[in-house]
Amino acid sequence: MSAAGLPKGEFRSAKRQRGVGLIEIMVGILISMLMVLIIYQVYLVSEGQKRTITAGSDAQQNASYGLFLIGQDLMGAGQVISASATALSGCAMLRPIPAVIAAGATDNDPDSITVFYGGSSSLSTPAPLLSSAAVGATPPGAYVVAAPLPFSPNDVVVAVQGANCTLSTINANGVSVAGPTGLATISHTLTATPGNNTTATYGAVAASLINLGQADYTIKNGDRIAQLLLEKTYNIRWEEGELSETARGEGKFGSTGKR
Repeated sequence: MSAAGLPKGEFRSAKRQRGVGLIEIMVGILISMLMVLIIYQVYLVSEGQKRTITAGSDAQQNASYGLFLIGQDLMGAGQVISASATALSGCAMLRPIPAVIAAGATDNDPDSITVFYGGSSSLSTPAPLLSSAAVGATPPGAYVVAAPLPFSPNDVVVAVQGANCTLSTINANGVSVAGPTGLATISHTLTATPGNNTTATYGAVAASLINLGQADYTIKNGDRIAQLLLEKTYNIRWEEGELSETARGEGKFGSTGKR
C-alpha cells in the first residue's frame, strides 16, 4: 500500500478532468451547419419573393407605358387620311382604315394592331399631279403639283392612281418652285416598304399626291442637336442714396413747359 492508501501501481488524479470532447465538438458543428442551412433557406425564400414582386412591378410599368403609347396612336387614328379615303380606297398597301387588328399566325403568336394616320398639318386632301411621273426611272420621276406650300423636305408622300400607289420621302431641297407658273416640282426617294409599287407610271390629273407628314427622324450618337451661346452677364449691386435737386424741384410733369 502506498501512503495515499491506494494499491501500489494505481494512480488517480486528485483533480477532476475538465474540457470538451470530440463528440461534443461534432454535435456543435452539426448544429451550426443546420442553423446556416435554415438561415440560407429563409434568405432564399425572401429573395425569391422580392424578385417576384419586382418582376411584377416592372411588368405593370411596361404594360402601362405600352398602353399609353397605343392610346396615343389610337387617338390620332384616321387623321388626315379620312379626307383621302376615296383616293386610297384602291391602294392595298395603305388601306384607309384607321385601325386594323390582325390575329397571330398561331395561338402562341401575339395579335398585331396597325394604326393608320397622317401627320401633315398643312394638307389633308390629295393634290392632283399636273404631269406624268415614272417612279421606275433612275432617279424616280419628279412629281409636279400646283401647291408647293403643303410639301416640305422629309415629308412622306404617296402617289395614288387606281390600285397603284407608291410611297416615298421628299428629298432634302426636294421642293423647287417655278417662278412664272408657281408650279412645284418635288424630287423624292422611294421607301423600302413591302408592297410598294416601284415601277408604276402616274398620269397627269388622273393621279394624286397625298402628304402623310414628316418621316421619323433618328438621332444618332454624335449628332449635333443643340447650340450653346455664351454671353457676358453683369452682377449689379444696388445702393440706396439721395438725388440732387433739379430745376423742376417739386413741380410735376409738364411744369417746366413744352421746351
